[in-house]
Amino acid sequence: MLIKYISNLHLLLRKLWSRILMYGYKELFFAAGNNVKFDPIFSRFSYRTISLGSNVFISSGAVFSADRSRIIIGSYVMFGPNVVVSGGDHDITQTDKPMFMVKDKAAACDADVVIEDDVWVGANSIILKGVTIGMGSIVAAGSIVTKDVDPFCIYAGAPARKIKERFTGVELSEYKKHLKSFGVDVA
Repeated sequence: MLIKYISNLHLLLRKLWSRILMYGYKELFFAAGNNVKFDPIFSRFSYRTISLGSNVFISSGAVFSADRSRIIIGSYVMFGPNVVVSGGDHDITQTDKPMFMVKDKAAACDADVVIEDDVWVGANSIILKGVTIGMGSIVAAGSIVTKDVDPFCIYAGAPARKIKERFTGVELSEYKKHLKSFGVDVA
């Protein structure tokens, strides 16, 4: 009984400490909207290169990294645990030294990652440089996204590919109408 109590207390204190840190670390992002939740203890971010919209949830274990490029995340976006977003790559073209020693890289090695509004990225997914994930899309757990994701579609696999569209034409019209009521700019 005492062990269970201590364990629960430990979890509560960890959550409280994480929440306190979250409010301080939120200011390190390039931009962050309202109601942004993330785990600053068990996640890693290149804060200054990341912009977050409002109502964003990033589960623990996230690694969002961009050196020269940007990671731009819209509003109403959810990330499952252990998601990796990488806005850069290593320069593998130099022949005068081992890759490990290459510090300079060409601009082409980095490219922005854009995740539009109302997106859900499942657990253990990897999103690579230069990718845009369209509005209303779902990236299934464990996917590796190497190319753009169409709006309002579900993508899965390694590499990720479209497995279906989320809505029929009538459903999509209704959905877009509801998104507008939440302040989401829908074309």
